[in-house]
Amino acid sequence: MTGIICVHTAAGRRSCRRNRLTLRRPGPGEPRVRHTAIGISYIDVYHRSGLCAPTLPFIPGVEGAGVVAAFGPGARVSIAVIVAYATLPGSYAEVRLVPLRVLGESGKGGIEVGGFVTTLIDGELRM
Repeated sequence: MTGIICVHTAAGRRSCRRNRLTLRRPGPGEPRVRHTAIGISYIDVYHRSGLCAPTLPFIPGVEGAGVVAAFGPGARVSIAVIVAYATLPGSYAEVRLVPLRVLGESGKGGIEVGGFVTTLIDGELRM
């Protein structure tokens, strides 16, 4: 079980509710990421308010960073590697599955998660 924030009605921040979700095992080439930071941006406000909301209910957020906690067969990433992603809906979660195609590794420079998330806020995932 993982903690998530879920939106059931378009009503701004009051629409966010904390829930629990059973997360399936990672599939082929799919890492499970334990979030240490998520992005909160204007698109999240638009989604929660209903201005351009996804189908209800939904888990808001489109960016996140954290560490790889597990991975499915064929995933070319290691446990405890710092990673980040952008443009993937559903980041308001403690833990989530992230396709490798949108995941970026911090590399061997020892970059901190806070600095890594800043690159996402700039609108480009740079590593």
